[in-house]
Amino acid sequence: MSDLASIARKGYEKAYSTLTPIWSVHAVNSTPVIAGGPDGNTVHMVDGQLKWWGIRPTAVRGVWRWWIRALLAGLLWEEGYTCDYRGIAKLEERLGLGTTSKASRVFLDVSYLPLEDPIKRRPYFTEIYITRRGNKRIDFAKLMLNYEGEYKKNGCKGDFLKYLYLIPRYTLWSMGKKGESRNLGNIAKIIFEKQPFPPEKVILDISICTKDKNKKDKNKDKNLEEKYGYLYMYALWLALALGGIGQATSRGFGKFSLQGPQGEKIYDLDINSIIKKLSNSIDLGSLIDSNIREKCKNNTEVQLPLIPTFHSATMKYEKLSPVKYIVIKDRRYRNTSVNDATCIWDVLIGIGQASLKVFWKLSKNMSIDSPGAKLHTWVLGLPRYIKGTGYLIGIENPYSKEYSDPGRLQSLIKFTPYLNNDGKWGSIIYMFITNDYNTLYYGGRTEKLGKIKGIYHVPRGKDKKLVREIEDKLSLEEILESAFSNAKKILEEGA
Repeated sequence: MSDLASIARKGYEKAYSTLTPIWSVHAVNSTPVIAGGPDGNTVHMVDGQLKWWGIRPTAVRGVWRWWIRALLAGLLWEEGYTCDYRGIAKLEERLGLGTTSKASRVFLDVSYLPLEDPIKRRPYFTEIYITRRGNKRIDFAKLMLNYEGEYKKNGCKGDFLKYLYLIPRYTLWSMGKKGESRNLGNIAKIIFEKQPFPPEKVILDISICTKDKNKKDKNKDKNLEEKYGYLYMYALWLALALGGIGQATSRGFGKFSLQGPQGEKIYDLDINSIIKKLSNSIDLGSLIDSNIREKCKNNTEVQLPLIPTFHSATMKYEKLSPVKYIVIKDRRYRNTSVNDATCIWDVLIGIGQASLKVFWKLSKNMSIDSPGAKLHTWVLGLPRYIKGTGYLIGIENPYSKEYSDPGRLQSLIKFTPYLNNDGKWGSIIYMFITNDYNTLYYGGRTEKLGKIKGIYHVPRGKDKKLVREIEDKLSLEEILESAFSNAKKILEEGA
C-alpha cells in the first residue's frame, strides 16, 4: 500500500510542478465543519482507531466553481443579461476552467490538516441507550430539557457534542433515516457518526494555480492570471468564508476565517464593491461578446435571474448583530425565553430555530398545531415530501399531468455566523432571488420543470393524493421577501 501511495505522490508532484501559483490562502474553520465521507458520516474506524473522513479537495473545488458561476452571473447582470448554466459554461471555458472535452488550465491545490482527533463515545451515550427502554417520547423530552438546563447553566463551556442535540439540524437528520424511527439511540448514534470538526480545529491550505499553456492549444488567451485572477480569488474567498465547505452550510456550518484578496473581512462584505472591482479588472467587452449574448436573455425580459446571481439587485443580504437563540422550557413551546448568543453554539442553535416552521408559527403568535402552509417554508428547502406530507409544485410539462414531487430543493435562505471586532457574535443572512429552483432532481437526472403554476401543499392524513392549492395571492417575490423577513426576525429578536 505504501508503494502505491509513493507512486501516487510522485505523480501528483510531477503534475503540479508545471503549475504557477497566483494566490495562496491559509484558512481555519470559524464554525464547526461536517465533512462527510462516502457513507455520509464524518468518522470511521481504521485499524481499530476512530478517524475523520476529512475534507476532500474535490468538495472545495466544487464549491469554488459554484461561486465562480455566481460571480459570472453577477457580471452578466451588471451588463444587462442573464444566462442559464449552458451559457455560463461557455464563459467558464473562456476563463480556462475547462469543459467535459477540454482540460482545465486553472486548478486548486488543496491540503487539509485536522488539529484534533474525533471524540470517542462518551458515558452519556450509554445513559441515552438505557433511557430508550422507557417511554421514548417522555424520556426524549425530559432528556432534552435536562440538556437545555445544562446549556443554560454552563453555556459554551459545556460538552459541545452533547449540545449538538439542541441544534435542529442534528435531530432532523435522525428523523430522515429510512426505516428508522425517531428514538434516543438513533439520535445518539447520528450525533456520534456526524460529529463535526470543532471550531478552529481544521486548517485548509489552498493555492490557485495556472497550468503552463500547451503549444498545441490554439487558445490565444495566455495570461489567465492577469485577466481573471481577481475573479478566481474572490470566488475562493466567498466559497470558504460565505458559502462554506461540507454539510449544512446553509445553516452556518463549514465556514472558514480568511481575508479577501484585498484584506476584506467577511462581515464587511460589500456586494457592489466586488462587482465593481471585477468589472474594472476584466475586459467584459471581449469576455461577454456577441456569441455569449446570443445565449443569454436581456434581464429586463425576465422576472428573475435564471441562476443564482451575485449582485445586489438579485440578492437579499443583511448583517444581524447581536443574534438571539430561544431557550425552550417545555415541549409544547408554551414557556420560552430569549437569550443573546455568546458563542458559536448559541448562534447555530438560533439559526436552526430560525429555519424551522414551528418557530415561524411562534413568531406570528400561532399555535404549533395550526396549519402553516401559508408561511411558505418551502423557501427553506424541500425534503419534506419524503414522508408523504409537505409541498408539491404544480407545473405544465410533459413529465406530469397535475403535479410533481420536487425532490430535494436546497434552502434559498443561508446563514454565515461571524465574530465582530468587539468580540460579539452575529450572523449574515442572505438569499439568492432566482428562478433556479424549478430545476429539480429525479433519481439522479435533472429535468426542467417548465412553467410553474403554483405551490401546492399535501396535508397530513390517510389520503396522500389529496392536494390543495395554497389559497393566497402572493407573488413569488412577495413569498421570498416574507420568508426572508420571518427567518431574520427570529434570529434577530427570538420568537
